[in-house]
Amino acid sequence: MKTKLLLFISILCLSIPKLIAQDRVNKQALEFLKSSDSLTNVTGWAYNEQKGKWVEHKNFILDSDDPFPSLGLQNFTNITAKTFNINNKNYVALIIKYWEGYFQYPALKKGYVSSMTEKAVIFDEKEYDKIKNLKTETVLKVLKVADRSAGDNDEAFMGSINRSFDRPNKSSHTFPIRKAENGNIRFFLPGYHSKYSNLQFDKNYFETDPINFSKLIIK
Repeated sequence: MKTKLLLFISILCLSIPKLIAQDRVNKQALEFLKSSDSLTNVTGWAYNEQKGKWVEHKNFILDSDDPFPSLGLQNFTNITAKTFNINNKNYVALIIKYWEGYFQYPALKKGYVSSMTEKAVIFDEKEYDKIKNLKTETVLKVLKVADRSAGDNDEAFMGSINRSFDRPNKSSHTFPIRKAENGNIRFFLPGYHSKYSNLQFDKNYFETDPINFSKLIIK
């Protein structure tokens, strides 16, 4: 009996290091495979109901003449689409750089402080491919969103995208796109959109021509 017990303990001691070693597996490193061109210049339109006129800004939506993009309902400086693969499945990350900011003295509109930030809006590749054949109205469903934290370098940002796949898919965000009667493309940045939100195509939108918008297509 003692012999059998000693043999069992010996086998167990030899097995434990192997089990520990098997658990020490590095997470798959994330890298972008293909990239679209960058969308950097569109017109943001917003209707000012008090003045009864449309107000335009480059790359941000705001119904006043304030020159600060981060005061708008949406803003960006650069949008680029990039593909990547996780667990043998292809995805597209829409990398959006945009401004955040605020007035230190809001009542006086003085002491404006702003900073550039960035996020990755992630789509299933087949879902994003709908952008290649737009209908009168196309709504792309967002899979996940990963933010670049302050001070993050590129490696840390990629890590944030990678870790987003450790969480369940619960995003209710969408990417609404419309073809206007004049042939141009109107859209909002991906986010939470509903009939109750401040972003409505009859009151505001980004607009550009189809050739410029096609920069977001990955070739």
